[in-house]
Amino acid sequence: MDDDLSIKLEDWKMAKDRIKHFDDVIMRTRIQGLPIGTGLQAVAFITSNSIGRVQWDVSGYFSIPVFSLIMFASVLYLIPVFLFDIVHFRLLILSVRHAREIENQSCFKDKLQITNKLTSPKLTRLHEFAGYGIYVIVIGSGILFGLFGSSFIDSLIANQGMQT
Repeated sequence: MDDDLSIKLEDWKMAKDRIKHFDDVIMRTRIQGLPIGTGLQAVAFITSNSIGRVQWDVSGYFSIPVFSLIMFASVLYLIPVFLFDIVHFRLLILSVRHAREIENQSCFKDKLQITNKLTSPKLTRLHEFAGYGIYVIVIGSGILFGLFGSSFIDSLIANQGMQT
């Protein structure tokens, strides 16, 4: 094998290594990051009947329910996690494209095929849409409950009081 082919093969191996790395980072981010954010939101709901009802007075101008503070904390945590996920997903896509370009070169035709065989643009788009959709739903619900959840919970508690 001449030097040019060996350099291309090493380049392909490095691209495959980067694909594995970025895929691992994305999975760890989603497996560890999302449960912490949703866990914070669950804490807000669990404490909504006790400490969540406490109002935090901000310099005498207005007060914020602790429930809303916990919800906003989850959103502030999840936004950088989401951005980190986006960056690494983009790097994964770039690595896959690079590996496919190498596999499509005439010198490797029918020799290196794994990336081309395992990559589907439709599944990639579906993965991207579903992954980002989960973040949007969790962050959006955190914002909505942070803004309106306290009054919603108060009305639920008032309705329960009327029924008893």
